[in-house]
Amino acid sequence: MITKELIEYMRSEMTKGTQIANIKISLLQNGWVEKDIDEAVSAISLNMGAVPAPAPATTSAPILETKSQGQGSAKKIIGIVIAIIILVALAGTGYAYYTGYFTPLETVSSDAFKSLSNTTSSTFDTTIIIDASDLNKAGGDMLGELGNLISDKITITSKGTYDINDADSFKMNSAISLAVGSVSGSLEFIFKDNTLYGRLTKAPALSFIPVIPAEYINKWYSFEATAENAQSILPTSSIGLGPESMKNLNTEQKMEIARMTGDAHFITIIDKLETESINEVLSYHFTFGLNNQGINDYLAKLESYIKSEGKNDSFLSSFNTKDISESLEKIQNFKGEAWIGKKDHRLYKFVISFDVPTGDADEGTIKISAVSIFKDWNKPLELSAPANSVPFKSLIEQSLGEARTKGVDAQIKAIISSTRADAEVYYSEKNSYKGYCMSDPAGLIAQGKGSAIDGEFTCKDSVLAWATSAKVSDGYFCADSTGTVTDTPKPATGTSCSK
Repeated sequence: MITKELIEYMRSEMTKGTQIANIKISLLQNGWVEKDIDEAVSAISLNMGAVPAPAPATTSAPILETKSQGQGSAKKIIGIVIAIIILVALAGTGYAYYTGYFTPLETVSSDAFKSLSNTTSSTFDTTIIIDASDLNKAGGDMLGELGNLISDKITITSKGTYDINDADSFKMNSAISLAVGSVSGSLEFIFKDNTLYGRLTKAPALSFIPVIPAEYINKWYSFEATAENAQSILPTSSIGLGPESMKNLNTEQKMEIARMTGDAHFITIIDKLETESINEVLSYHFTFGLNNQGINDYLAKLESYIKSEGKNDSFLSSFNTKDISESLEKIQNFKGEAWIGKKDHRLYKFVISFDVPTGDADEGTIKISAVSIFKDWNKPLELSAPANSVPFKSLIEQSLGEARTKGVDAQIKAIISSTRADAEVYYSEKNSYKGYCMSDPAGLIAQGKGSAIDGEFTCKDSVLAWATSAKVSDGYFCADSTGTVTDTPKPATGTSCSK
């Protein structure tokens, strides 16, 4: 929204001779949106010859004041997301040394973890469901616009394959779908030869999101990346360590952390169930719960080791696991179920579910569940890069260029349109249009001063008529004394707009 404070600040800076581009940068850094800034520039340009004296003592860009809404809820939801990542990492990839009532399953589960050290590829099928309907009932409009959108639940499904056999030639493909209430969307991505390819296969239909043109659907776009960045989306060999931390560790340190993870006790086996085949692989089947004490013991050891080894590295020295511990404490009603192959002791399926209260008892609870199925362990992935992909960088540059052009055109058209009123004011004073083109603001425009029009500008006047025109991206824009305001193929050649 354009405010008086914004206009006064911009006029003050223009009077000092500050370039508009620099004024814009300062405003953007202080929270103003580009649309409001451009509209303010246009409004000031309409009064080019009458820039008032600057408002008193405005020495820095005004800060856009915004109300903070739902900060507590946002922090809680961030905690929930952290909890999801931890649980998917621990159960979804088998990074656990299971403890419990059945000794044979301890050995089987330990083997499932240890087998990951020689795992190079796998096919996965994962669905996560986040049910926030209880929040809408208990918390009313606590989630605001998002709460209205999420009528029941969010469902995220990811299916694909990855191959890390060659560290310098990481490969992966995945299809991801998202359903939010009655709204859904989907996309695919491929990583090959240090390039990430992505395409939107179904665009969500939302009233507050602009309609995505059909030519952008099902079209592959490419992004420059590295194998290291791509692999960061895969679970690491340790719970609690993100890809940035792992990058700062050497091979020996990573191996020690993997050993610590293998010795940790993350879950407790609850019940042994009948064996069952998953993708034609006969598997041990059991239920499990979280071992919070075992997890916290592991996190404390991990933090101590990272800080000790990274005492000369500021990033590693700042490492802490407090947020993870606090997120785990919020988890309620956790249930887990796993299937591990009888012959190869590899993880083939897991199911987890848990609740996370968002705060006070009357604010409601978010229910989260996840199912992951794996197959084709260590089966090489054959993958081809999409043909005819478009570099995403060039798309952004093209879009920004088009947006700038449209913005400049709009300003030019507004200035030309405003000359009608200026000309009538001149006529009321002189009883003639003759000389109008030499007066302000038309004269200033012609000299290229204080206006968005820095290209071709034409102004013609006579006693009884006048016309102005300026170059825009697709031709010319013209106004004249007959009341005409229109796009034209060529500039005004007399005191009327060209046909």
